[in-house]
Amino acid sequence: MKRTHKLAGLLGALLSFAAVTHAQDKPKPAETFGTPIRVQVVMSEFDGEKRIANIPYTLTLRAGATDRSLDTTSLRVGLRVPVGMSTGSTGKSEITQAQFVDVGTNIDCSAQEMGEKGFLLQITAERSSLYSQEPGVKNYPPGAIGQPAVTQPIMQQFRSRFVTELRDGQTAETTLATDPLNGHILKINVTLNIIK
Repeated sequence: MKRTHKLAGLLGALLSFAAVTHAQDKPKPAETFGTPIRVQVVMSEFDGEKRIANIPYTLTLRAGATDRSLDTTSLRVGLRVPVGMSTGSTGKSEITQAQFVDVGTNIDCSAQEMGEKGFLLQITAERSSLYSQEPGVKNYPPGAIGQPAVTQPIMQQFRSRFVTELRDGQTAETTLATDPLNGHILKINVTLNIIK
């Protein structure tokens, strides 16, 4: 009888220990997954006071997540454009190869929770386009100044890395840059919203 009581007590102790261990191992969702947020990055281009391009990009991520892959996101949009040709010969035939470059927009964003201050965003934004003097050729990306080059390309690049603090529903103008070739102004506005 005593042995049965001892076994029952030991079994009860093991079950209690397993339950406590399981409860300790299970993290709270808020601590693990963070706060879901939506970040909108708007790139606007101005010729003087006239806005000639307004291109929005939206990213979602989780601020304050313990899993580092959740609090960072990236966006890549654009084209691979042939900008040069190299020609070789095998004796009987000529070989022509196109060289490609990525043209478009790249955005990387990470977020941290700052308590009552809101969220700390770290953003890297990069935009590239091709220029040409040839008239009548459509621009890429939409709203880009100049024309895509056909024979002798000129690559225009803009890159900015910045940090800003935003609360839910807040918008901030984070970057202002002037294109040295034509004097056009590029502005970046960032808006943050908590996903409910």
